Amino acid sequence: MKWDYHVHLEQGPYNKEWLRQFLEAARLADVDEIGFSEHAYRFRQTEGIWPGNWNLKAEVDADHYVRLVQEAKDNGYPVKLGVEVDFAPGKEKLLEDFILQYPWDYVIGSVHFIEEWGFDRPDQEYLWNHRSVEKAYQEYFTLYTEAAKTKLFDIMAHPDVIKVFGYRPDGSLLDEYRRCAEILKQADLCFEISTAGLRKPVGELYPAPEFTRVLAETGVVAIINSDAHRPEDVGHSFDLAYAYARKYSITQLARFAERERSLIPITSELAKILSD
Repeated sequence: MKWDYHVHLEQGPYNKEWLRQFLEAARLADVDEIGFSEHAYRFRQTEGIWPGNWNLKAEVDADHYVRLVQEAKDNGYPVKLGVEVDFAPGKEKLLEDFILQYPWDYVIGSVHFIEEWGFDRPDQEYLWNHRSVEKAYQEYFTLYTEAAKTKLFDIMAHPDVIKVFGYRPDGSLLDEYRRCAEILKQADLCFEISTAGLRKPVGELYPAPEFTRVLAETGVVAIINSDAHRPEDVGHSFDLAYAYARKYSITQLARFAERERSLIPITSELAKILSD
């Protein structure tokens, strides 16, 4: 079976009909289970966490979101309840307090801001022209590893999303990759192979090939997700992502329930289909 645990409802109403559209899209994409993982900053319950200069809008009630997904689970639909939490340095206790309020199946950690700069936002792309690319990457990986060290999360999202607009440092990132991989391994976290990058200006999977190789060789557990914000993106390019995983000798993927991880082998039959 295949599953996709990085799916957002935010571009539509938080109701059963919108949720069913994602379930139908999953069926058409041969994805057997989806996990909704709304951005925590969307919730009114988190308004006091995020720095004001991030300019985030909390417009959704977390209790309503949790009930919506939980009711679908209770009615037998193949869904999981998740959340994506941006790492806010210095707000670890507030993040933990929020996470502990709800019965998540898993929690995704991510980094989208370097201080006040939303580096992956189209409306802030121009700021790349006023930044050192090398320094931006260093600062990003520092935040990413700080987030991992908190152990608040189960999955670390799109590990090199910093490359989203195609800006890359001149030098090698191998040392950063190795340091990041060791920290994820020590924290016993999963890394995400994300097909979202294929739909972005960079036009490639997250993480980059060399980064994926280092993570796999270090023994960091993988999961494959789409980061879908629309029904039609559920399971997007999963065959490519599964083949990518096999290329780097990743033979099993993580699944979650009630924040407990299990490892599911990529079967030889599935691998053969994906490689044909």
